[in-house]
Amino acid sequence: EFQSSSELLEAVHTINPPVDQIARNLYLGDAALLPVGCAQKLKGNELLEVLHAEHFARLSAEYGASILRDTQRPQQQIEAIIQCRKKAEANLLRAWAPHLVGYKVDLQKYVSRATAPLIPEAPADYEQFRRSLGSARSVGPLTEQRVKASQQGAHDNNNDNN
Repeated sequence: EFQSSSELLEAVHTINPPVDQIARNLYLGDAALLPVGCAQKLKGNELLEVLHAEHFARLSAEYGASILRDTQRPQQQIEAIIQCRKKAEANLLRAWAPHLVGYKVDLQKYVSRATAPLIPEAPADYEQFRRSLGSARSVGPLTEQRVKASQQGAHDNNNDNN
């Protein structure tokens, strides 16, 4: 029913669902952010190498954390995650190093942070984190009815302003 992605985005912003704020806060709290513009000149294979390294780093961080949170996982799986993260660190260092010359970036610190999860991986810390989100999610999921109600409200507000 939306004529454009901007209409959908506007509807979501009007509703202001809590999960968006949670995701936004996680993203803004991410300590693994590089300076603006540092990747502007990346092209071709160099860009692919950085993208693959970033993807593998975040995958081993977040998916790995979900495995490490599971206290029933065998030690072999835990060791595999640790090895994946070490490989991800090496790949990320190799991929970014030639492109960050001249930027004031502690690449080792960035790499360590990029291979660490945004959500706690220790089971007790994760449970505390999940409980802290409970009140933020009590508003409920974004449904078609809520989007339509928001559109109607935005439409009514626009008519009031004319």
